This record gives sequence, structure tokens and C-alpha cells, in this order.
Amino acid sequence: KSSEGLFLWDGRYFRSLPAAGLSPGDNRVGALLTAKDGSCWTGGARGLLQFKDVRNVESEPGLPALTNLDVSALGQDEQGGLWAGTRQGELWWQNDGQWLAQKTGPRVHAITAIVPERDGSVWVGTAGDGLFTVEAKADGPWRKQGGLLSDWVRTLYLDAEGRLWIGTGGGGLSRLKGGKVAT
Repeated sequence: KSSEGLFLWDGRYFRSLPAAGLSPGDNRVGALLTAKDGSCWTGGARGLLQFKDVRNVESEPGLPALTNLDVSALGQDEQGGLWAGTRQGELWWQNDGQWLAQKTGPRVHAITAIVPERDGSVWVGTAGDGLFTVEAKADGPWRKQGGLLSDWVRTLYLDAEGRLWIGTGGGGLSRLKGGKVAT
């Protein structure tokens, strides 16, 4: 992710990668995801672009989606559904090529991280409203008053043992397992 567009690591150096479809004046990439089908999704101030072949991103026109939304986080679930979060706190889910707005969560602060679980639940981190789940999980939300040291979630990682690692702004690293937060 970068405020200056996409970069490619060649094994020694990063080089700027002018992607077809990214405006030279507004090429900030707020989210990046390699999907299970091998395509690459980039999210930014003007929505999403999907590149079917990552080797040809410089010449292939990106396929637009969620245009005019400022996409800040991406994730993909086990069934291949794509999740997108915006800086305006909106959460979107794509199924069979159609984007559907989700009516869950605080919808006040920017969505900063999305991690789907195998059971269909989706963890969503926010910039000010802590952490919440969508679908199968009934517990949460987790906020500063519930054990997190900060309501500013920067990143999420779900490990092989089912522990959710939560990187926060100003609060350090927390771990959520069995409904309990440890920092």
C-alpha cells in the first residue's frame, strides 16, 4: 500500500509500477489483495480496480468496482467472497459479481483491516471503534473498555491456531482467543 501508487519488488529493489486505470494525480493505494483466483485488487480513493493478470498490470486496464468510494481494507473469505471496507466506515461484500452493502458495525470510523474466518465470520478493525465481527460470531464488539489498549485497529492477523492478533495504534499488540483479550 502506498500514497504513490503500486511498486514491484524485483528481488533487490522496488520500482514504481504505473498501473492502467490508476489516475496519475490520485494514485494512492489504500488496500491491496491477491485473490484466490490469482487476480489483484487495489483499493483507493476512487474505489476498486481488479487486475486479472498481475504480470500485465502496466498494460491491462483495471476493471472498476465500488467507484467513488474510498476503499481502505480488503479481505477474501473461504468461499471466495470479497470484502471491502471504506474510510467512511462502510462494509461491502461481493458475491457472484454483485456488491452488497452490509448493515452491521458502527459505520462511523474508517475500516482499517478485514480478516475472514473459516466459519464464515469476518473480523473488522476500525480507526476509532475498535474491533467487531460480522455473521457467525455473536460476541463483541471489542473496544478499549473491553480489554484492547486502543480503539484504533491498524492490522489483523488470524493464525493457524485460531488466535486473532490485533495491532493497534498507540496500544501495542493484543491477542483474542476464546473471547478474551491479552495484550
